[in-house]
Order: sequence, then C-alpha cells, then structure tokens
Amino acid sequence: EFGAPALAALRISAWAGGSFVGGVLAVLRPWRRQPGQRLLILASLMALASLPIAPASVAVVPLAFALAVQGFTVAPTIAASAELMAEVAPAASRTEAFAWSTSAMTLGVAAGHAGAGLVVEGPGAPAALLAGALCLSLAAVAAAVAVRSAGRAGRVRESAPAPVAVA
Repeated sequence: EFGAPALAALRISAWAGGSFVGGVLAVLRPWRRQPGQRLLILASLMALASLPIAPASVAVVPLAFALAVQGFTVAPTIAASAELMAEVAPAASRTEAFAWSTSAMTLGVAAGHAGAGLVVEGPGAPAALLAGALCLSLAAVAAAVAVRSAGRAGRVRESAPAPVAVA
C-alpha cells in the first residue's frame, strides 16, 4: 500500500485505463488474424506483460506503469475470446456457451482473488503478483490447447475467409 491505501485507486485506474485504451485500439484496428490466432497471441502477451508487475511493485509509479501495460492486453484478449466463442459455438447454443464462458471467468476471478489473498497474507504481495503471472501463463497454454483442439475439429478457421466479390 506504500503507506497510503488511497494509492490503490491509482493502481486500479492505471490497469483499467490500459485496458480501455487497448480495447479502443483493438476495435479501431482491422485484424488480419482470425480470433483463435489473436487469442493465442494476446493471451501470451498478457502473460508476458504480467511478469514485470511483481518487480515493479516496489514503488508507485513503476507499478502503475507496469499495470497499465498489462491492462492494455486485457480488453483485446477478452474480445478475441468472445469472438472465438461466437465462431465455434453452434448458433442454437451460443447463448449457453457465452453463459458458461462468463461463469468460468467469474469463478476463475473469484478463486484467483481468494488465492491471492492467502499468498499476500503469507509470502506477500510480490509473491501473489508472480502467482498471477503464472496463472496467466497457464491460461495462455490452456487457450492454445483449446484453439488447437477446436481447429482440429474444424470449428476454427485457420485463415481469413476469401473476400467476397461485389458486382
């Protein structure tokens, strides 16, 4: 807390602001890669961007910067995940698929917060931040396995669809 609990708002704002900017830029940018490929790239970037957070946690400004950089990957990664879900889920069960996905994310966040709280009370905040980076790395690996398995099942396009000619 750096002796000032109010500074927590600065850290949360840096992370949220980074996510906002990343999300806006992701929407404005035309993507050449399919959602599955984007999810793998973005999930890996999110995991990599989380690694400097623990070492940066020694001071307010470096931590806020590291959180903003990592936050930059959050919204685009969630958007790619949702886009992939829309692509692979059958139309008749798409709502259910999104509900399960949202439930799984909520459960993961809740479990992550509980686990981080235990680690913070034990080894401390830097250890909890490293544990978060490890969890994001595992999530990136899980995403790779899921996308590869969906690709083998023929539910994920490997490349962009051919452009449609308009007469």
